[in-house]
Order: sequence, then structure tokens, then C-alpha cells
Amino acid sequence: MKILPTIRRVTPRVVRRAVAVAVAATLAWACACAAGGEPSAIQSYYYFVHWMSVSRPDLALQQFTDDAVVVSGPACTPSAPCVGKAAIRTGYLDALHAGRVSLPIYDQQFDGEQLRTRGEQTDQGGHLPRRAYVLGFQGGRIASLKSEFDASDPVKAAPLARHQEKQ
Repeated sequence: MKILPTIRRVTPRVVRRAVAVAVAATLAWACACAAGGEPSAIQSYYYFVHWMSVSRPDLALQQFTDDAVVVSGPACTPSAPCVGKAAIRTGYLDALHAGRVSLPIYDQQFDGEQLRTRGEQTDQGGHLPRRAYVLGFQGGRIASLKSEFDASDPVKAAPLARHQEKQ
């Protein structure tokens, strides 16, 4: 009798993450091709997403400038931002790697200076509030990353604003 290995159930969240990573990789390739082989201003974002999705936070950290500022996650708050690679690794990337924070991988929009994207984060009640992320770039690397509650849904806007004020 042959014993079959346990098969993990594929959840919609896992499927969405896989699709988003595939889209990010495709966009990174397209950006490089469109620029005549030169790296795009936001290519480091796509490398960051890729390396985090394959559990390589050490390589994801290389996508940040040495003096980058991150205001996202449980340890990098507006009152105590994570400045520099060491602080970003312990305050932000470790939380991403542990799954306490989600990757900012939905609805990327680049205006020539900043990239706006979104992610989902599970709160204590198991809800999935959306967060908006704003990334700034310098010299082909991520120079800043800031997250805020996404207030585009009018039903959730007021409670999310109150929650953000508490942080």
C-alpha cells in the first residue's frame, strides 16, 4: 500500500499572491525591455517583491538604499521609523518574513516619482483591511516606503482613519 503525501489546500489568498508575484515579475521584465535594457526606476520594487516571495529577505534588503526610511509594519511607526538597512531588516523585513505584514503587491501605479500600491493585512478580528503603500526611489533603489490605511472604500474610511490615529 502506497501512502500519499499530504496535499496542502490552496486558498484564494495563496492564489492571489502567486498571481501578483507573476504579474510583478512580468512587469519588471517589461519595464527593462521598454527602457532599452536599462533598469527602470521602480525595478527594485519588483525585485523586492520577488525576493520576499521566495523567502530571501537578505536579497530583498539589497533593494533599499543604505539610508532608506520605512514607516510600515509593527515596529516601523511614524513616531519611530526604521532608518537604514539594519533597522529595516529587523523592524520590517522580519515581520514580512514571519507573515505579520503583507507584501504591497496589488494595484501598482507609478506617477514618475512614486509608486503607489496596496496590500492586505489581517487584524485581530481576522478582517483584511487594505493598506496603501507609497514607495520612493533613488538611484535605482527603494529610498522610502510608507504605509497607511487605504481609505478608498467610503464604508471603511471612518473606522480606518480612527484606527490609524491610534498608531
